[in-house]
Amino acid sequence: MMANNNSNPLNSEEEEEEEEEERWSVTESLRELAESMIRKEVAEMEMIKAREAARIQAEHRRLERENELMEMMLNSHLQIINSFLSVDRKRKRAEDDDHDDSPVSFQREGAMLLSLLQFNLGM
Repeated sequence: MMANNNSNPLNSEEEEEEEEEERWSVTESLRELAESMIRKEVAEMEMIKAREAARIQAEHRRLERENELMEMMLNSHLQIINSFLSVDRKRKRAEDDDHDDSPVSFQREGAMLLSLLQFNLGM
C-alpha cells in the first residue's frame, strides 16, 4: 500500500502536468484559430474596400459620360435656338421692310420652337 501511496503522488503530479499541457495546447489552438479568423476578416474587409473603390470609380466615370452627353445635348439645343433666332431676325428685317408685324406669326414661331425643344429634350 505504501508503494501505491508513493506512486499516487507522482502519478497525480504527472497527471496535473499533462492536464496543464493540454490546457496550454487547447489555449494555443484557440489563439491560433482566433488569429486565423481575424486575418480572414481583415482580408475580407480589404476586398470590400477595393470593391467599393472600384464601384465609386465606375460611378464617377458614368457621371462624367452623362455630363458630357448633357453638354452635347445642350450645345445642340443652343445651335438650334441660334439658327432659329438668325432666321427670325432675317424674317423680322424683311417684315419691317413690309411693315407687317403680326402677333399671330410670332406666337406660331414661338410654339414651333418650344415643341422642337421639347422633342429634343425627350430624346
